Amino acid sequence: MTTSDQSAEERRRFRELCDAPPPRKLDYPCFQQPEEKGDAKEGEKEEEEEEEEEEEEAGDADGPTPGGIVIQGGVGKKVRAELAARLKACDYSKESSKHRVYLFCNWNKEWDASVFGAPKTSTTGDWYPLTNVIPILLHDPGKGELAWGEDELQTFYDAVDLAKGDLDNGKTVIVACVAGKNRSVAMERALTRSTACKPSCDAMERAALGYLRDKDVSIVPLFPQPTKRKRADEP
Repeated sequence: MTTSDQSAEERRRFRELCDAPPPRKLDYPCFQQPEEKGDAKEGEKEEEEEEEEEEEEAGDADGPTPGGIVIQGGVGKKVRAELAARLKACDYSKESSKHRVYLFCNWNKEWDASVFGAPKTSTTGDWYPLTNVIPILLHDPGKGELAWGEDELQTFYDAVDLAKGDLDNGKTVIVACVAGKNRSVAMERALTRSTACKPSCDAMERAALGYLRDKDVSIVPLFPQPTKRKRADEP
């Protein structure tokens, strides 16, 4: 190949790169990764490099590195004590790089992170700086205009993806909503595949199963199915 031909080929490849669509990114405000303190961040980086070197030396003989664990609960008044006990048992702290919290908002787009040692905020998409709390702006699916569309379902799927990455890196993942019955349970189901994790809302169970079916988006619109009422003559 002559020099002129080589230059033409390089220009062609450059144009292809410029015309290529950009890779999809998680641009939701609620998925901004938390800022970590400088010393902790550098220490974590050094630990990761040491772990990578140890894995290379060990090879495949020892098998895959064990992942993290999932802790589920609610931040509402009736259930927060149980979640607080679970947090204490796993030595949780809001500055810990070994933990990650995924916290769903309430109907007023507020996140009560007080059980995690962080403040309650009502600013939509606002962040908890220097903590490991990730607020997720996603309400329970309802009827009519409150039904989940593709955007809401994709937000749920993206949250599970991020949490799964944390688990694979050995972090303890805490998933929490208000009552601790639906969104957080569905996320736990999607992460662990455990049939013991059953949301009280059938729509959230379908969301979890949709994630396990290669992130199926054909299940939208997603809303709770009406419960079947028994007839008077039925036992």
